[in-house]
Amino acid sequence: MSYQSIVVAISAGLQNQHCTENADINLIATEIIGQHARMPDYLRLPIRLATILFDWSGLLSGGLRFQRKNPAAQEAQLKSWKYSSLGACRNFVRFYESLFLLIALQEDAA
Repeated sequence: MSYQSIVVAISAGLQNQHCTENADINLIATEIIGQHARMPDYLRLPIRLATILFDWSGLLSGGLRFQRKNPAAQEAQLKSWKYSSLGACRNFVRFYESLFLLIALQEDAA
């Protein structure tokens, strides 16, 4: 279980959700991880812990961690968190989705 592999899985799930099949998932995940590394210390650990919690929360909704789920189940978990009644869950998905889309659009323009 590594933070990097979870970010790759989240990126793949967002790629399916946003129909950006031309996007290079590994490149986008590397950029997201780079952005995470440049965050202030007080944000870096909470984001990492929330990411790990998101991965393990998949056990409650399908019996598998997020990164082990099939694409349809990953998309369902992302949507579940995106539209959750808990603001922290919505903000978590918004964080990754924003970075993903910014990087994917930047890649597309290049």
